[in-house]
Amino acid sequence: MRDTVKERPLPRVTLYRPRDHLLKNWAEFLPFFNDPEPLEDLKGGKRPHRRFFVFETDGKKWHIKKMSYLISPRMRDRFRGFFLFPPAALLQFKRALRVRAAGPETVFPFFVLTRREGIKIQGLFISPYSGSGLLHEVFLSGSVSRDTKTGLFVKGIEDLRKMHKSGITHGDAHSSNILVEEGRLLWCDFDMMRTGRVYLEFKGRRRDLYRFIRSAVAAAISRGEWNEPLKRELLRLCGELYPKFSRLEKGIIRRLSEKFREFSSPPGS
Repeated sequence: MRDTVKERPLPRVTLYRPRDHLLKNWAEFLPFFNDPEPLEDLKGGKRPHRRFFVFETDGKKWHIKKMSYLISPRMRDRFRGFFLFPPAALLQFKRALRVRAAGPETVFPFFVLTRREGIKIQGLFISPYSGSGLLHEVFLSGSVSRDTKTGLFVKGIEDLRKMHKSGITHGDAHSSNILVEEGRLLWCDFDMMRTGRVYLEFKGRRRDLYRFIRSAVAAAISRGEWNEPLKRELLRLCGELYPKFSRLEKGIIRRLSEKFREFSSPPGS
């Protein structure tokens, strides 16, 4: 983390930031540590509303992701933030920096605030709020041309190739974790990211490619746009853009065929 600055603005509070970027009015984010703790079950639709916030300060909107809880009925959340483990928000910060170093873009700059509470560390991952739509929404849109969708699909495969070249497995590389801003893809949500060549070769490449391709296929099927020519086009692009795709293609096609009946027998072929 040579490009990262660690500061202690208050006792028990630590700020992590990119070296060339300051978080002004950082104290205004502190109340989010005291957001009401989730006393109810976090599953389903309740969980996102407990963890994500949009906050405006000094005329700028910020997206805040609360990464740990002090109280929770879920076993996983009880251990999240335990001081013997790296804070989840800091892991998100490091992973996002590593993805950017590999070439793909993310929302930037991002910051982390942590606060020690006894044996637990609360964490806030803070990034500029982007009103841009998700790639998933673009794939589903009837007003976006097929050429535009294909171009964004190409960029997604190219970004995965860059991550994998750097030993990064995103882990959750579907189109709902990617923002589209002025034709650029901004990758998000690195909770499931892993690094290392062993996992990448054993599972990571196939997992990332399958999830990304699946999200594009699902959107096309949902809109009634799926057909044999489109199937051949997507597979051809993957083979051209991703050097090792041919080795993984059979397994990915098998999984897609099991997931979508239309993938095996597309209508209008």
